Amino acid sequence: MDQTPRHAAQDVPLAFGLTAGRPVCGRSAAVRMNGPAKRGDEGPGNRMNGPAAAGMKNQEGRCGERMADDAFVCVGGSDGLPDRLRVAAWRDMPGIVAGMSLRQGGVSPQPWASLNCALHVGDDPERVLENRRRLSLAAGFAPDAWTCAEQTHENRVRVVRADERGAGRLARENAFPATDAMITREEGILLASFHADCVPLYFVDPVNRAVGIAHAGWRGTALNVAGATIRAMKEAFGTRPADLRAAIGPSIGRCCYEVDETVVGRVGRTAAREKANGRFMLDLKEANRQFMIKEGLAPNNIEVSGLCTSCRTDLFFSHRAENGRTGRMAAFIGIRSVGGQDVVVFS
Repeated sequence: MDQTPRHAAQDVPLAFGLTAGRPVCGRSAAVRMNGPAKRGDEGPGNRMNGPAAAGMKNQEGRCGERMADDAFVCVGGSDGLPDRLRVAAWRDMPGIVAGMSLRQGGVSPQPWASLNCALHVGDDPERVLENRRRLSLAAGFAPDAWTCAEQTHENRVRVVRADERGAGRLARENAFPATDAMITREEGILLASFHADCVPLYFVDPVNRAVGIAHAGWRGTALNVAGATIRAMKEAFGTRPADLRAAIGPSIGRCCYEVDETVVGRVGRTAAREKANGRFMLDLKEANRQFMIKEGLAPNNIEVSGLCTSCRTDLFFSHRAENGRTGRMAAFIGIRSVGGQDVVVFS
């Protein structure tokens, strides 16, 4: 039976670099980046202090291993529901739910253990549907609100109508075909995309009360799926880029993403660092941030996660680090309303 969680979830700040022997995720603690990360931000010495850090000690075992990431914080699950991440800076937008699943908290066996949310990776479909049900409830939505697409690493954008709620929830055949971005201003729809290193992009237009989500691998980044999503919101909802707020979620970082000249030639060199062997370390998050700014977004309206999915396979699925055989996290965004009144749900 569909039901919403009975208890409010508890936010738990993440603090990376606090556990001995673990790599610093993304090599930088400059998480809410209004510009490129600075050299002085590198290393695990950039740690949390004050009440937030003290509060973490009382949450041992909640929300996975402690990591410092200012753009996304962890929401502890209740009633057996999974922990998940939410965009930290978006607390002031009533009814907006935006976040991402973590690796744990589901029912899938290895190599998809355990909260795999994708049907295309070889996992038992019934287990995937149970994982989606749990995540939907954790985010404060009924499971039939889950709406998704068949991602093809391109830049097609779907405007989701009220009567399309639940597309792709139970089967891939019913998902939006060949679509890597979805936008809507309909309440009660949870837009979900799937990731295991590719970049999740979140968009909120607080003026027109519209949201969007996009999946950006290197091909989608090269095709400027970020810009395509912004332009689609302008056309469908009258969104002004100056009003738009965006977030770039956990994904593979420049620390781990080595590519060749062909990829850099298509994405652009401004977000890449050349190595002595002639290959490049590419920062897909920064490339997408630059595309957003070119479309007119204010740099201080773009939140950027410092978490690298390849560094942290204890928390995330990583296609590259796990040689292609792994599960997928779900990035999600939606608008909630109950009884005609906005409900603030932080996910």
